[in-house]
Amino acid sequence: MLILVIVVNVLIYGAMAAGSGKLSWSGDELLHWGGNLGELSLHGEPWRLATALFLHASPQHIFGNMALLAIAGAWVEPRIGPVRALSAYVACGLLASLLSAWGHPGVVGVGASGAIAGLVGIIVVFYASSRFPGIRGAWIAQTVGINALYSLAPDVDWLAHLGGFVSGLAAGGVLLAYPIRGSGG
Repeated sequence: MLILVIVVNVLIYGAMAAGSGKLSWSGDELLHWGGNLGELSLHGEPWRLATALFLHASPQHIFGNMALLAIAGAWVEPRIGPVRALSAYVACGLLASLLSAWGHPGVVGVGASGAIAGLVGIIVVFYASSRFPGIRGAWIAQTVGINALYSLAPDVDWLAHLGGFVSGLAAGGVLLAYPIRGSGG
């Protein structure tokens, strides 16, 4: 199911490129496409919290996000099932967008990184539970560390990353409390 999310993201990016003749966009242009701007998202246009999850500002942005989504999704989805994986992804992404809109009300935010940070949060919880073998602690530490450092870079929405990760930790706890049959949990 998460592979479908990757396909949708790439198709939307392609449509934006075809429609504009460009591969990168400014905040104003991304706002036009449905970017998350707290001043709008929190005041009458809440749909932007969702649409922003499918918009990316540049080739590097979409490539990096889709690569990490493929990696994290390939670990999470087989363990919790496609419907739960998609539900967790969307919920974490919406909460990431909400925190971003609240914390940076005048900044346009786009991208799937908050939702992906949520999947990484789920992986952390599952690893800590020792009930889901197959992931190395070193990979988790490296992924969390790199993303934490990257979150501090200019033009990166650290609040969305934080909101997604924390909501992923919570989602992981819920998923452990209510495992699906045969998931090992």
